[in-house]
Amino acid sequence: MRPDAFEKMTRKEMRVLDSAERNVVDPEMKKTERADERQGDALVDALDLLDHLEDQKVRLEEREQVQERSRFSEAIADFIARFSGSIWFVIVHILWFSFWIVLNAHPELFGVSSSFDPFPFLFLTLTVSLEAIFLSTFILISQNRQATHDRRRDEIDFERDRLDLKVDTLAAKTIREATVKISKIEEQLDRIEKKLEKKK
Repeated sequence: MRPDAFEKMTRKEMRVLDSAERNVVDPEMKKTERADERQGDALVDALDLLDHLEDQKVRLEEREQVQERSRFSEAIADFIARFSGSIWFVIVHILWFSFWIVLNAHPELFGVSSSFDPFPFLFLTLTVSLEAIFLSTFILISQNRQATHDRRRDEIDFERDRLDLKVDTLAAKTIREATVKISKIEEQLDRIEKKLEKKK
């Protein structure tokens, strides 16, 4: 229908045409309106879940930082374990044993009349044995704490990987649903435009 024909139409005829156009367009819109609402609700729920998962990841990182803080006793055990595995531990013991043996073997060199631990240096043997007991205890404490820390770290890493997988899956699903929704909207617009052109 040409534009000049519209000018000659009466109001009643215009109302009839408008009603006919609505009857043509509305059914298509009504068919997809409910589906679009459901998809929109699903997208909102997915985005809310993504935010919730991101909050969980933040809480996991905060919990990891708290767990990495050592108590004072654990810090001492770690320091002793690290020091016992260094070259300075060997140097200190060489100097200590050398001084002890020379002092007790030749006390006159230090202006002392008699030695307090003569040969075979039983007190030195007792001191070294006690040191070995305490040193092994500190090393075991440090190893146990490290094993506990590694286990907690593995649990946190596992939870973080699981959340990352959920986030990636939901993000991909949300993008896919949004793409489908946009495509349907474009198809609806194309159909409406074609129907309007046919009416002209």
